[in-house]
Amino acid sequence: MDCTIIAFPTLLERDDREFERHGTSNFIRAVTEGPALWDEVRHGEERPEMVRRVGAFAALIGRLEQYRSEDLDGTVELGGGMISLRLLPGLLASRVAPALRSVA
Repeated sequence: MDCTIIAFPTLLERDDREFERHGTSNFIRAVTEGPALWDEVRHGEERPEMVRRVGAFAALIGRLEQYRSEDLDGTVELGGGMISLRLLPGLLASRVAPALRSVA
């Protein structure tokens, strides 16, 4: 009996392939989505789906941590300041949670 091993692409290979096909990647999504979420949170967007969006962003950063952790040392601009992508999910969560507690 012959065994065939199927090599599935790694997360890095899948991300690179997505960039080649569509011109975007998880890193590009993180760099664009993070500041956009920050602007919504900062301007008082107190919608319940913000918790879901911030959670999805944190999951995206978690995936990047697995295979492109060096990219998370980069910074994005938030309201005139710079912050590491690695720290952004926690900052967003700290701003969203109190706002939603007051709505509930």
